[in-house]
Amino acid sequence: MRGRGEKYAAVSPKLASALIRIIASIPENRPAVQRILARMDVPRRFENARALQQDALRTALRAYDGAQAAHELILDRYLTHTDWTSTPTNWIHFVNIGDWGPQVVERSSITEFLQYANGINSAAYYHVFKDANGKPLDGSNPRGYVLTFPKGQLPEAMRFWSVTAYTPEAIELVDNPADKYAVASYTPGLQPNPNTEDGPLSIYMARQLPAGVPIANWLPIPPGAFNIMLRVYGPEGSVADNTYVPPGIQKR
Repeated sequence: MRGRGEKYAAVSPKLASALIRIIASIPENRPAVQRILARMDVPRRFENARALQQDALRTALRAYDGAQAAHELILDRYLTHTDWTSTPTNWIHFVNIGDWGPQVVERSSITEFLQYANGINSAAYYHVFKDANGKPLDGSNPRGYVLTFPKGQLPEAMRFWSVTAYTPEAIELVDNPADKYAVASYTPGLQPNPNTEDGPLSIYMARQLPAGVPIANWLPIPPGAFNIMLRVYGPEGSVADNTYVPPGIQKR
């Protein structure tokens, strides 16, 4: 059986450093790691081990701070990416998906929010967290919101388009008793606005089905913060050439 000193000697400083970095990368672990290092019973024959571990912890904490700053940059790059068009909009859209070049932060931001995304030949993605007035989308107002596509301004799609609501924590669908999670071009019964033919089409976003609104045109939202994703599969026309800008979402 190995002696205690031999047991410690079998763990290389690099491995110990790596393990501490992993543990200390979790914020709630940092005080515990510091306490453990403070009371470590390091054999005298390895008197420099404590210094190595302390250095590893400092390195880990710097790495954590750096990773946190990088993550904040990734979030900011995504959430502020509304300048892709000269038309003022709150819709986030990337015109270089699949052709990033050196734009590693943009590529990381897509992974953060979309996980996987196709190039413009296959699909287009428009994401919004604010209404037309720049206010955060929030379902606490029982009247909710409306997204109206004017006549002739539905996104052109060879396959289909869809509008989906998500919770703010992740790409997670909004739980609702109606078991309804999207309004799409293929939704049965989807209707243009009353008294019009092939005219404006409105999608009503509310916690409950608004009076007089066809259920096909209703998108359930949560009682708090949410965001909306418009996807277009098989982009054509202005969607395909990245000049299409979705209309703003209006508070009712």
